[in-house]
Amino acid sequence: MSQSLPPARCPELPALLSPPLIFAAAIEAIAGAYVAGEPFVAFRTFLLGLAAALLFTAGNAFAAYFRQVAARNRPGFSPTVAESSAPVLWKWGWLCLFAGAALPALAGKMALLIAIGIALCLVLHAAVTQEIWGLGFLTWGAAHGLNLLLGIAARSEVFSRYALAALPVLLLAVGLAIVRHSRQPGAPPTTGFMGLVHAAAAMTTLLYLTANSFNYRLDALPFLFATLALALPRFVIAVQDPRRPAAVEALQYGFMALTAMEATLAAGYSGIRAGVLVTLLGVVVFRLLKSWPLTLVTEPR
Repeated sequence: MSQSLPPARCPELPALLSPPLIFAAAIEAIAGAYVAGEPFVAFRTFLLGLAAALLFTAGNAFAAYFRQVAARNRPGFSPTVAESSAPVLWKWGWLCLFAGAALPALAGKMALLIAIGIALCLVLHAAVTQEIWGLGFLTWGAAHGLNLLLGIAARSEVFSRYALAALPVLLLAVGLAIVRHSRQPGAPPTTGFMGLVHAAAAMTTLLYLTANSFNYRLDALPFLFATLALALPRFVIAVQDPRRPAAVEALQYGFMALTAMEATLAAGYSGIRAGVLVTLLGVVVFRLLKSWPLTLVTEPR
């Protein structure tokens, strides 16, 4: 499995790596840096954004690799062209993981430790917990929460003051992971409802921060309303409508809501300019979702 294949033999690689999730991870870390008050074009801001993109590229590569390994062990397995990507996934997974974990050292010890924590969560999710109902949601959510903290670590002297900002991100990320598995055979009937509960908890926490912690409450309101409008109605519909399109729509709009939430946090702590910059980057995620739509987990693992 260590030998690489020519890129031409892996046309499915971009879809396996989920570009929307990679770019959204970079935005997440950048938003965290803005939360901490880092300058908008500072070196550390975009360094940590790049590190986050590399880490989540590695996580997606390993997740796809281990799914293929698990598929080989199922009865009646027959090889497909997608199997040719396994060696490339393995190689690029390790390259991106080490690069993404090492780069934050340039931003300080705190950032390095958090990056290592993200790497551990993503590898654990890919190799172990994505096979375990419930625990996989938590490791995926923890990776996103830590990712926002990675950006906040750009200014380690104020880290403890802004660390709570990661909680709504973690909760919404867990909710999205639950929705992504809501159509998986064997999923409990309450799966969609639990996704809604986590999304509602995320919004409640965000509202609490808006009322009690934000320095720029009025600046944050447009992004807050966008977050609520994007996420909650689709989660409610997904609970009421068991058909697949409702779950797919909840997932796609939920990831846009996650970026809108991060824009809310950035605007709330650093002003409307930070929120606008995160939102403009989020437009790229929306465009990527059109080219590489997210898919539900529909096969037993």
